[in-house]
Amino acid sequence: LETIYESKMILNKINLEEKITWKIAGISETDEISYLIERKYRSKFKDNDIQLLGPLQEKELIREMLLSDIFIHPSHIDNSPNSLCEAMLLGMPVIATFAGGIPSIVDDKKDGLLVQDGDPYALAGAIKELKENKNYAKSLGINARARAKIRHSPERIINNLLNIYSSIV
Repeated sequence: LETIYESKMILNKINLEEKITWKIAGISETDEISYLIERKYRSKFKDNDIQLLGPLQEKELIREMLLSDIFIHPSHIDNSPNSLCEAMLLGMPVIATFAGGIPSIVDDKKDGLLVQDGDPYALAGAIKELKENKNYAKSLGINARARAKIRHSPERIINNLLNIYSSIV
């Protein structure tokens, strides 16, 4: 959350063609982490165009994702984040960190952008790049969907599991 906050503060100083509003699902304004981050930076999320949406139901989450230009997953550690895979399946351009198993999901500069964990300047730069080059963002989203459809194909998953069980037996 601190990387998001710092990246947004950097982006607020850059003159982009369009205003960026960051929406975060799963965290609400009343969560303790929200209070701690606002206290640390002496600034409110809403004053930095960061909306904390709180927990969302499946349809609400899909709607928010489809209304968004970019999906960002700035995790410090994550093995196989479902949210990232779901965004890729929706054909969203994604930005994530070189953390845990994420590089096995996203091929940097082909179907998403990977940035160093905890580096708000790298994250802000990646966001700026995709906001200024919409064709590149679109091609990343198309490639992300294609890769995710293969990776999450039910037939492929079933065959892999059957092969694993067969090798064990």
